[in-house]
Amino acid sequence: MLLARTGCLLLIFCLASRASAQYQAASENLIIQGKSVATWNSAGTSIVQIEGPVTIKTERATMTAKQAVIWITPAKDAILSEQKAEISLIGDADLEQPNAISRTGDRLYVDALIRGAVRISADTRTNENLSQSDVYRLASAMRPLATQTPQERQQAAHWLLQQPWALGSSTTAPASQPSTQPAKSEPIHFEAGSVKTQVHNGRVVIVLTKDVLLVQQKVNGEVLQMQANYAVLFTPFTNLREAGSGGANGLEDAIVGAYLEGDVRLTESPAPKSKKMKRDLQLRQEAPMPNQPPEQRLLANRLYYDTTTDRAVLTDVVMHTFDNKRNLPIVLRADTVRQLSLGEITAEHGQITSSLFSIPSFSVGASSIYTHQTKVQSDETGLQTQTDFIANDATLRLGPWSVFYFPQIGGTVNDKDALRNLKINSSNRYGLGLGVEWGAFETFGKIPPRDFDLTYATEFFTKRGPAVGVDGKYVGDLVTENSRQPWSFDGDFSGILIHDTGDDTLGRGRIDVTPPTQWRGRFYWEHQHYFPDNWTVQLTAGYISDPTYFEEWYQDQFWTTRPRQTSIYVEHTDQNSNLTFLYSVQPNNFVTSSDLVPSQTEVERVPALTYNRIGDSFLGDSVTTFSQNSISGQRFQPSHYNLTQQGYAVYNDGFQQSPGIPAIGLTGTPTSVTYRADFREEIDFPFSAGQFRVVPFAVGRFTPYTNSPDGSSPDRVYGGAGLRVATTFWKVDDNISSNLFDIHRLRHVIQPEFMVYAGAENIERSELLDYDQPVDAITEAGAVQFALHQRWQTKRGGPGRWRNVDVFTLNLEYNYFFNKPPKSETNPTDFRSLFYSSAPETSIPRDGVNADATYLLSDTTAIAGDAYYNTQENKIATGSVTLLVQHDPRMSYAVSYRFVNEDFIQFVRGNEFQFLSQKLFSVNLYYQLTSKYTFSFNESYDFGNRGNITTEATLTRKFDRFLVGVNVRIDRLGQESFLGFNIYPEGLAPKRGSGALQNVFGR
Repeated sequence: MLLARTGCLLLIFCLASRASAQYQAASENLIIQGKSVATWNSAGTSIVQIEGPVTIKTERATMTAKQAVIWITPAKDAILSEQKAEISLIGDADLEQPNAISRTGDRLYVDALIRGAVRISADTRTNENLSQSDVYRLASAMRPLATQTPQERQQAAHWLLQQPWALGSSTTAPASQPSTQPAKSEPIHFEAGSVKTQVHNGRVVIVLTKDVLLVQQKVNGEVLQMQANYAVLFTPFTNLREAGSGGANGLEDAIVGAYLEGDVRLTESPAPKSKKMKRDLQLRQEAPMPNQPPEQRLLANRLYYDTTTDRAVLTDVVMHTFDNKRNLPIVLRADTVRQLSLGEITAEHGQITSSLFSIPSFSVGASSIYTHQTKVQSDETGLQTQTDFIANDATLRLGPWSVFYFPQIGGTVNDKDALRNLKINSSNRYGLGLGVEWGAFETFGKIPPRDFDLTYATEFFTKRGPAVGVDGKYVGDLVTENSRQPWSFDGDFSGILIHDTGDDTLGRGRIDVTPPTQWRGRFYWEHQHYFPDNWTVQLTAGYISDPTYFEEWYQDQFWTTRPRQTSIYVEHTDQNSNLTFLYSVQPNNFVTSSDLVPSQTEVERVPALTYNRIGDSFLGDSVTTFSQNSISGQRFQPSHYNLTQQGYAVYNDGFQQSPGIPAIGLTGTPTSVTYRADFREEIDFPFSAGQFRVVPFAVGRFTPYTNSPDGSSPDRVYGGAGLRVATTFWKVDDNISSNLFDIHRLRHVIQPEFMVYAGAENIERSELLDYDQPVDAITEAGAVQFALHQRWQTKRGGPGRWRNVDVFTLNLEYNYFFNKPPKSETNPTDFRSLFYSSAPETSIPRDGVNADATYLLSDTTAIAGDAYYNTQENKIATGSVTLLVQHDPRMSYAVSYRFVNEDFIQFVRGNEFQFLSQKLFSVNLYYQLTSKYTFSFNESYDFGNRGNITTEATLTRKFDRFLVGVNVRIDRLGQESFLGFNIYPEGLAPKRGSGALQNVFGR
């Protein structure tokens, strides 16, 4: 057989070419040098192809050759992120190892274990897939069979047999030539109610009728099974005597083709666990091996199958395969199907879908469809089947109706789909909204790159206008999802442009804003690059058209993300040190993050350099030092738009609605650059006194400025000292047991802590420009803290399943500050106390008691709560209690009550503020009503001043591979009522998307 001989030839070739000196101790680095280098990824493996002269070095070996290919994969059972490097050396190969026998030859194969960095040095370097080059094919053929996938083994074997030098006629490797050897195939076992052998057109054929069964086991162990009512098997024999000389086994070995008719079924299944071919009645079932579902099944009226090339022609076809990643079937219906090879087919007048119905809920129809199945490595689920397709004259269909047409469409069925999202919604703010998001490569008939995903969206809102958006995400070079190797990179970008004819309704009592321009939008890009020796570079670029666009259209991101600045950030990390460089500017002339809206300014770093060291120990760990140092130039970039232009009202009595209390810029916002250095040193003297851990410590800080509110160049000096004391003790009582409370034995762990600290500085914070609160807004307040952390642990689970559980936790903390700054610097004065033990001088000095507790009633029910009491004003600052219930998989809900004494600033005149309290009750519920219906409900109600805040309900109905959802939302603060009607195929649930499709419809 051709493939059997291929396997033997490949095995002999690899064994003869493999270097005998294989070593397994991990090397700290892998250094690659060559004239040109190409890198790419394949199924989780990073591949490097080098043109020489090539030099490859590890700690224990030096290798040279004219050409080389290296495969880098995560090592099995790795402890310290070790990687396995497989190296094929081609042309004048040489391997030298200290204290070992050196090897030379025309070709050598070496493997090594790498723990450290991979460094590449070359005159030219590209990200290009060269897997079809002769160098790569030869290098791949040198790898041991055990390290290759079945597809790689088959490709390498076929390529080798096409080379004259592989058959012994030459020692060089010329271009690929067709093989002159006769093609053979694996044996085909056949069964039928009637078997006849006869001569037809000069060839011996075998005619089978009644319950025909054909079974073929491939070299890689996969099983191919064919069933039909009638079949004709073709052989190369010219007469019956020649056919009969080999007996039944000889006929099985000689079958080169098969024609089947009547209820034809072709099934391809994974290799069985037993290597022995099973020829019992199990093979008559559609699933030939128990617990091993078929990977592909074809139903047809007629089938011709060429066993030597795995090619087939079928008519009136229904093909079934399965997407393991999303647990979905994949069905192809067509008039005619041609199988070019296993896993590679073309179909005429076809339809591809994930529905088993004759009229599927969602499908792609086309005049012709090409599909290709390959094995790919998934970080989540291991080796999986990936189905790529290209369809011509494609129509996207909802039921029997065609809703979109494309001249050509492509994609990956189990990962990247052409249609990403489709929604229809109605809102009083945006009107009727229609939006659809597409995969860019797929809709242009291209198979998307595995490491690059590009989508675009078109949207229309009757009250606002049309919009287009784009999103992209990429990874590259030596990178996988779970490991970041030197020279790897990843990034994403998104942008949207809308012709907006409406006004922004920002809610919360604010006035409507007419945008300064109707052409509005945003763009943002983030990129990370990983370099050798633990260096990382991050790049960002952002643009927003006007001050209220981001808040109006991307409210969630506006409230949760950092400022959209353009920046470069460089970082180097070591065992206990960190070096960073930041240069950032704000190209927009307004604030782009909600945190900075109260300050109405952003801070640019032009640039900022920091160096930190954590936990250097001396004198037998009796002295520990911490160092934080920075030198920076910064300047304020105030908003060029006033509060009224941002939707904050001016009332008749002169009050201006306020966005909140500023955090920075309280002493001025000069636009010129201020250079500032900040050096913080801390020294600890830890020791043990019995069961107590005692840490006396001292802090020194020096911060010079080149500018200040009065124009001078002050130098601030700060000093402080403190003491930390902590211990732990516990008691176990094995006699406590309660089936009602599910308590079986009790262990009480108590961790008391005490800390006292005092500090002093030579300059008040009001005399300094405050760019960063942790640096510029420190105070000389002293503090005393008492803390008590407690845990009650028990055993749950039952005999044979006992496990330890923290059934109840209670944490108490009392903070008392002395030498406090004026109350005007700690507004609001009756809010919660914040004490930072790692940097006491940055604490917010309010006296108070903080408490939090969690009670785990059972594995599905818990109660959690917290409270912060301000002893200085004798008020509860904040408090909350929550009931959490999780009854998998059908129901989960949370009921909570939260109290915030002062959380909302309504008006401001000078430094006078008006505060409102919040008493918020909320309910979150998810319930699977039936196998088809699910319901979710969210309610927020303020018993303080604002009444009902948000009410939202969603009902989802599951059809066959099709989901329909109805969403209703009433948002009083956002002044919005919303009705959404969403339709999407199963497996196409909303993902990250561009613009309003996700952030307005899905908000």
